[in-house]
Amino acid sequence: MAGLIRIPGLPGAPVTPQGVLAGGGRMGAYSAAPDLQGLMKQYLGDYLPRQTVQGASDLAQLTGAGGAADLLMRQHAGGETSPYEYGLMAADFMPGMGKGVGLAMTAVPAARKGVAKLLNPVQDVVSSGGASPAPSGVLSGSPQPLPIPYPATVPGKLVNDKKTGKEFTQKVTSPEAKDITKRNTAAQRDIDAGHYTPYFDISKRTDVDFRHYDEGGDKTRDVTMPRTAKSQEKYSELYADPAIKGRLRAGYDEGAKIEDAENWYFMGQLEKEFVAELGEEAGRAAFKEKFAKAMAAATGGASPKENFRVAMYGNYTKANNMEMPEAAYDLPYPIGGRYISGNVKQMKKLLHGDVPIDPRTNAKRNNFQNNFLGDDSSATMDEQMSGLMIPGSADPANYGHAERLVGELGQEIGGVSPRGVQDVTWAGAKKMREGDKYGGSKPMIKEVNESIERTSRIYGLTPKEVVVQGIIHSRIPMLGIGGAAVLVSQTGMMQQEEQY
Repeated sequence: MAGLIRIPGLPGAPVTPQGVLAGGGRMGAYSAAPDLQGLMKQYLGDYLPRQTVQGASDLAQLTGAGGAADLLMRQHAGGETSPYEYGLMAADFMPGMGKGVGLAMTAVPAARKGVAKLLNPVQDVVSSGGASPAPSGVLSGSPQPLPIPYPATVPGKLVNDKKTGKEFTQKVTSPEAKDITKRNTAAQRDIDAGHYTPYFDISKRTDVDFRHYDEGGDKTRDVTMPRTAKSQEKYSELYADPAIKGRLRAGYDEGAKIEDAENWYFMGQLEKEFVAELGEEAGRAAFKEKFAKAMAAATGGASPKENFRVAMYGNYTKANNMEMPEAAYDLPYPIGGRYISGNVKQMKKLLHGDVPIDPRTNAKRNNFQNNFLGDDSSATMDEQMSGLMIPGSADPANYGHAERLVGELGQEIGGVSPRGVQDVTWAGAKKMREGDKYGGSKPMIKEVNESIERTSRIYGLTPKEVVVQGIIHSRIPMLGIGGAAVLVSQTGMMQQEEQY
């Protein structure tokens, strides 16, 4: 890589990145430079304490280690080593840290960011992103080479099912994924304890204005109605059963008691981030594509947390010209779920293939997308809603009739939109099903907040940078919590649900 690096405050001629790489060794020429040590401490000391990951003692150990200079200069000059390899090097280069790779992998990304503050103003080495500052003020380039890769995968292992004796593939978790799992889980515990500042204030969540997205297309409540008189009679009679509406009303009444059950789909704050970064037209188009449509493509049988991380992975693979693996056991951490293979197929078709969602054949995904875009006149009829209305059902017996019944209930309650009935009823149905295990309602914007925080902590980026680089530009993985080991059948369906 061409370019000279000049270190302010240090005498002598500038050195080439190649020189640093060739002559560094473990300690490197910079290890003995006290002025550089001081500058590192000054810049890193301003940044790392905000991470509160390992504490002040670890900061002192990091900035006092001679190998830190060599490691960080290698990263900035070369940019070819993966974050996991940096963690391994750090554990070797930084004696006295005492906590091995796990600590190194937590500290090093933040350290690289701090040193970049020192280097960037006085060098002409090309940054990883390359673009000039966006309207948000966050550089499209980052001190860490972009795109940051997902954790490495390892081949699955063929094993025999203990009950059936049939052979299937067991997903094998790589050491890197196991490490990130541990740190992700620790971050989530801290988040659950309230030890973080949410990027978006969920008490101020706002809806998206559907007028910017409404193309006047077909409504699922119309185009999914039975096509023959015989079918119409059958489903009209089925959904006329007062017990169905009674269960629906019970779910709504239960949900109305739950804090934050309503306005679950309000994503106006995230849309504003897209617009601020890309402009009005491009920002709204990207919000629809990278959030609303991506979420819809990945929604099959998925929890909201799982849904979001798979959606972001679909965006990441598309933005970086990558193929999504066909087999579930080949997907990187934390990508997975009960019906992950089906969701991957939908992502390939709808996102990678740029195919619009058809309201006739993909009603749930169509409405899920539009609900995020501000359409409150339609209702997403998913597994939970279907099971509430007709116990044991995973899908509506007829989508049009089911959705219309939700609309009727909203009118009876008093001017509640179909979407407004559905999000509250969904929470109520979940509480009724889970009982004492129910953990409360978490609006989608809160799920996004938590993913931002986890990713920020793992990669040493600010929450703003995570939003810009991870969600908007799809250059870094958006991390969630998944099981360390899952069993995957030959068809790709998860045989064990993930932790979160």
